Amino acid sequence: MAKKQVRFWLESQTIVIVAVITALIWLYAEANTTQSKTIVVKVLFVQPPAKKLYIDQPAGGYDVRVDFRGTSEQISAVEKLVADPIELEITPTTRDGGSRKMMVPLADRIRFHEPLHALGVGIEKVEPASREVWVWELIEKTLSISAVPIGGVVFTRDPKIEPPEARIMLPVGLSSDDPEQIVLGVRIGPNAEQQYAPNVPYTTFFQVELEDDLHLLPPGYDPEPTPAKVVVTFMIKDQRATWTLGGVPVQVRMKPNDVGKYIIDMDDADRTDTGIELHASRELKGKIESRDLKIELVVPLSSKDLEKEKWEGNPTLILPHGVTSPTPPKRITMTFKAVPKVTPESVLPNGESEIQGAE
Repeated sequence: MAKKQVRFWLESQTIVIVAVITALIWLYAEANTTQSKTIVVKVLFVQPPAKKLYIDQPAGGYDVRVDFRGTSEQISAVEKLVADPIELEITPTTRDGGSRKMMVPLADRIRFHEPLHALGVGIEKVEPASREVWVWELIEKTLSISAVPIGGVVFTRDPKIEPPEARIMLPVGLSSDDPEQIVLGVRIGPNAEQQYAPNVPYTTFFQVELEDDLHLLPPGYDPEPTPAKVVVTFMIKDQRATWTLGGVPVQVRMKPNDVGKYIIDMDDADRTDTGIELHASRELKGKIESRDLKIELVVPLSSKDLEKEKWEGNPTLILPHGVTSPTPPKRITMTFKAVPKVTPESVLPNGESEIQGAE
């Protein structure tokens, strides 16, 4: 009985050992069996440490199809490596350090890319095999900052800008001192967030912007100056028109149930205002003079006002947006008299009415 148990144990052990060895052989063969796989790789061109370049390329780099060949372990390592773009350094060789169109041999550059090369994976095909790319060499330049008026603004004097200069990276061919080429400026004028009153001193921060009216910069190149913001002190000249408007009639407004109950009387001199001083842009002045815009003088009367039989004060001046007046309208006086009522008792035999209160 004991011999049978020992024999069974030995046979079971042999079976397990054979199974383990078989599995190890299969795993080894699987790991060392080569396979091919096409992977789309992002390639991003970068500048070498000793150069400052602007490279015209998509923000995330170019898509490149690469056929890799290797073991499953190598292919898996490649997939992890190319999860981020492959960075390839490029160096322009122009003599003048300007811009040039380069033809980058992608197949060779990717094949000898050190992180990929270290994996020992084979590269069977790269598509496209090469890529054309524009490259500009950059140089740091210090430029003066100008105040650029917008929206019809005119300064009372040249604005003060602190600091008066900023540094910026420009393509070598555009880094001359010619002010007609590249200008740094701060735009000052009315906008949705700020309206600047004339003859008032302002000191505030402004964003420094690159003025490239001639479109000389490379496509998509938008460098940020240093510093990006400066302090500007300035004052805007008052360019509004000032004039006196006459002949504006006084309008009386009352509740609908008070209409017809009172006789309103006022001096002829109080019926119109002949001297309303106005300030506005010349465009608004023209619209007022052509009567496209209205200027109104209004006296709003309540029922209690009418019961007092007399009102004295300044009418309310209603002006269009953008028009101001430095002084209130002239003071006027008006009187109210209730309209006599007609009653059945006041009707005479001949059909005529006898008005109550009449002498």
